[in-house]
This record gives sequence, C-alpha cells and structure tokens, in this order.
Amino acid sequence: MDDRFNTAAGWVLFAGIVALGGSIVSGMYFTADKHAHVEEPGFFIEGVAEDGGADAGPDLGTLLASADAAESRILASERLERDAGSEQESRILASERLD
Repeated sequence: MDDRFNTAAGWVLFAGIVALGGSIVSGMYFTADKHAHVEEPGFFIEGVAEDGGADAGPDLGTLLASADAAESRILASERLERDAGSEQESRILASERLD
C-alpha cells in the first residue's frame, strides 16, 4: 500500500464523519424528525364519510370476476370516438374498431 492511499482513505473517512455529524446537528437544530400534532382539523369537508366509506360498493374480487374485456374494449373505443376532436381521428378509430 501507498502512503497516498492511506491519506486519501483517511480524508474520505473524515468527510463521512463530518457529514454524519452535520446531519445529526442540523436535525436537532431544525427538529426535522418531529412534526407538530394538530389537535383539531382546520376545515371539515361536508359530505365525506368518516368511517365505512369503503363498504359502499362491491369488493375488488367481485368486480374483477364480473369484468368483460371485450365489452370494456368496445366502451373504450366508443369513448375515444366521442372525445376525438377531428373527423379524421374518428374515422381512424372507427376503422380500427371494425378490424
């Protein structure tokens, strides 16, 4: 080994220790890890269910079991035709749908 390698390794180790120390000191100074706890929310949004909102519809397994890929493709192409801005885009989409 060379003396220069040991010197460079020492400086890298020293820089890492300084960076770690600086991170710890700045975290203590700015209290970055602690968040202020709000006792009451600022605004209440009316119409939002507090609990039980997920029970409003069927679960994901039921929806996936009843899904139809062919029907979804037809509905998607119809929506694209409706949303197409120009007649040329509509013609392209209609020709792809017939294929």
